[in-house]
Amino acid sequence: MPEKPEDKSIIPSSAPESHRSTSSDLATARESVESRLAKADSPQEALQWVEVRGQLLQQNEKSKDEEQRRFLERVRVPYNLGLSTGSFVVSIIFVIKGFYQVGFFILGAGLYTIAPEYIKMFLTKEKGKKDEER
Repeated sequence: MPEKPEDKSIIPSSAPESHRSTSSDLATARESVESRLAKADSPQEALQWVEVRGQLLQQNEKSKDEEQRRFLERVRVPYNLGLSTGSFVVSIIFVIKGFYQVGFFILGAGLYTIAPEYIKMFLTKEKGKKDEER
């Protein structure tokens, strides 16, 4: 009866999710894994190191995506406020000058940039109230 090889599967860490790895830590870990992959004695060991390397690359991509998402969230509020304020000012100027259609069009575009966030906020409150009533 053939012996079962020792299971060396990778188990997810029990470390809290709040731990953030820096890119230099991930690069050092990747270099270490690649050197161990090059020194692998058996195909099974090489396969395991390839899996570890793949997981490190996935973690690196996740951290980059999270960093990009946080940056976009920080930039969105000032961008929307600046854009809507500018459009309000321009639309008022057009309305004062007698260009009503253009002024109201620009006013609508300015409201469009800020309205969806407020609408979502009110819709989620209403949905939460309806779910509590059931």
